[in-house]
Amino acid sequence: MGHSHRIIRRAGVAGIVVAMTGAAVLVFTGGSASAKTTTLHFFSKAVSNSVFQANGQPITDQNAQPAPGDYFISTDVDYVGNHKKHAKTSTGSDNLVCTFTTNSMGTCDGVVAVGGYVLLANHVTVDLTANNPVVTINGGTGPYKGAHGTLSATAVGSSGNSDFTVTYSN
Repeated sequence: MGHSHRIIRRAGVAGIVVAMTGAAVLVFTGGSASAKTTTLHFFSKAVSNSVFQANGQPITDQNAQPAPGDYFISTDVDYVGNHKKHAKTSTGSDNLVCTFTTNSMGTCDGVVAVGGYVLLANHVTVDLTANNPVVTINGGTGPYKGAHGTLSATAVGSSGNSDFTVTYSN
């Protein structure tokens, strides 16, 4: 596959961004003097990955190099675990939209929905060509309110799917 589609597989983590599934494995603390760090592992199964020119026209040439203003949209269904061993039923979903600012860097907005709440990556800078892109978590709702941390992903072959780790505190 071409460069821009490889970028989607790597960055579409998130499917990049961020899948906070498995509310049952989350531990929340209230009123603690120090923030508790939580690490979660997920398998993210791609639902759709699309790349567009800045004018909204789809990019169909798999060898096309991204230009500033081009963007991609990635949507995934998320399962607790990893690609080798994960829950049979999804526990969340995620969506990531990244606009290229150079041919390798982008500004991204991501949402991971779990149990009626979301983790957010609002307008964060991401190296979209990294083998394991890192997306900064900078907010959320409900038990994720005030969350800060990272999501890193590893592509699973050329499937468009990924394993990712979310580490956050709030």
